[in-house]
Amino acid sequence: MRPTLLILTLLAYVTSSAQKATGSKKPRMLYEVYTGSLPKDHRSQYTQLILQHQCRYCDEGTFVFKAGKDELKGEWTVLRGSATNKNATVVELTAKNKSLYFLRRKDHYLQQLDSTLNILKPAGKYLLKKQ
Repeated sequence: MRPTLLILTLLAYVTSSAQKATGSKKPRMLYEVYTGSLPKDHRSQYTQLILQHQCRYCDEGTFVFKAGKDELKGEWTVLRGSATNKNATVVELTAKNKSLYFLRRKDHYLQQLDSTLNILKPAGKYLLKKQ
């Protein structure tokens, strides 16, 4: 075996063994991407929301919300219940003392809610679709 290959093999083995011993293996990040057009200042604006989390059924993580030229980064969490449905799943985005709310629908859409967790009207204009 060539010396370079032997060194690389040993390095990979030692690194793998150290990660197993210390439990320092990085968790794999999962992403949910939603896109659509949300109204702003009487115009529709292309919007992208990326939810990042470490497990398939996590109720929290980080997010990136891009609307036009604006970008907001922060943390998200899941709330139970909306103003009209106590069993609803609501995603709360929080960043810079600002919160946004979205109802997680079963048809792979997020429906934007107001601060009292009511659906914004007209409902068809406040949707982001999961990609």
